[in-house]
Amino acid sequence: MLVIGKAWLGMVCMIQTTTGMRNDVLQNMSFTIVLGGNDAYVASISQALQLTQEDARWLTTALLPHMQGLTTKALIITGPIKRLGYIELEPTVKGIQ
Repeated sequence: MLVIGKAWLGMVCMIQTTTGMRNDVLQNMSFTIVLGGNDAYVASISQALQLTQEDARWLTTALLPHMQGLTTKALIITGPIKRLGYIELEPTVKGIQ
């Protein structure tokens, strides 16, 4: 989705894998949320986003959201700053009423 305002231009991009995305595009994203996953996924995303071993370890130890009270580990990247955190999902998103 491309967002155009009076004095700015922005783009929202959601992807599950980095396959097919150019590295310069990935490196120039100003805000990125990476959710935890299996070893293969984390290895792929770690290489594409140049994550540290600590970041990768954080993401690979994430439990599935339904096993952890609808929360999951995430890495929030804003420019050069990386923060370890948790993302909480809405119950309706997971089909839980």
